[in-house]
Amino acid sequence: MKNTVLLSFLLTVFFSIASNHIRAQNNVSPFISPYGVIKLGFKIEKSTFYICVSKKGEIIGYSIYSTGFISYDFKEHIDKIGTVRLLYKLNGQIDKSGTEPINYDFDGRISQIGETRITYDFNNRVDNIGGHAISYDFNSQIDQIDTESINYNFNDQICQVGETRITYNFNNRVNNIGGHAISYNFNGQIDQIDTELIKYDFDGRINQVGETRITYNF
Repeated sequence: MKNTVLLSFLLTVFFSIASNHIRAQNNVSPFISPYGVIKLGFKIEKSTFYICVSKKGEIIGYSIYSTGFISYDFKEHIDKIGTVRLLYKLNGQIDKSGTEPINYDFDGRISQIGETRITYDFNNRVDNIGGHAISYDFNSQIDQIDTESINYNFNDQICQVGETRITYNFNNRVNNIGGHAISYNFNGQIDQIDTELIKYDFDGRINQVGETRITYNF
């Protein structure tokens, strides 16, 4: 079975869990991987495009929120997710997501998505997204995005994003984000978020989230 690269673009990489305090566009939200690892997400204004940033300020993934079928081009790049079409440069970089052009700097880093500019500091960390400043603590970890403070616990895990609290179980996996309970199956994968069940196929890939089914090609 082909291990499809849709994981780089859909909720199958990061579940976005937002509290009532974190709903605005261009705001930071906690994302969680299928194995309970917290990342930070930042939604681009007027777009369904999310940037996922590590606590060290590295862009580690992107999410496109869309529903429908996924198609591939002859190079096995994803070229369409639902109604969102992806275009690529000759070097394989994404050139456009839907109507949003994506630009890169001389170091190959994303520098602009649509009208939203992204800049980096001298340590190669993201320091601004669309006019929203990102600052770092003495451990070189993000401690603030715009007005949202990022706090850490004694195990160096993110425990609060703005007003949203995050707790962990004895296996150091996230078990609650802003009052949303998270449970795991015997393989250590998330199997429920609140009342939404997460199901997997025999290859360990997510094939259902709540009532939303996800299928893969060969």
